[in-house]
Amino acid sequence: MPYTGLQPGSRITAARLAQISGIWTPYAVAWTATTTNPAIGNGILEGKYALVGGLCVVRVNVAMGSSTTYGSGQYQFSLPFPAAALGHPDFHWVGTSTALDRAAAWYPGQCRVASGASVVMPISSTTATGGTTTEWNSGRPFTWGNTDILNLEVAYEPA
Repeated sequence: MPYTGLQPGSRITAARLAQISGIWTPYAVAWTATTTNPAIGNGILEGKYALVGGLCVVRVNVAMGSSTTYGSGQYQFSLPFPAAALGHPDFHWVGTSTALDRAAAWYPGQCRVASGASVVMPISSTTATGGTTTEWNSGRPFTWGNTDILNLEVAYEPA
């Protein structure tokens, strides 16, 4: 069922109540990249969302496996509902991301959902080599490998 929120005169049904309850609900998240798509292989890819008030809060977790492939281009993860349009095309819904390189350390980051977009993209304020802000990909914020972890969380207004 597409997200419409609770409107005056809406009938309360079990499905509608579940939709606005704030309960974490799994969804089939797609992991893509702008050039060549990665493949989760024997890793774990999970997406969950909760609708609270007029917001959709989304969590995406990725545990890389030994047969995970990393694709090329900027990583993107599908949202359960498209985001609402904002007042300017360069405005974004902003959240947090973390990456664990098991061989080294945790890397903090942000994630962004563009105005009207259907995907969330993880970004770093700097790269592992000190470069400027950039979207995460197979080599950023480090070169991904087996047992590495990626987490995203963002709240946005559904369209």
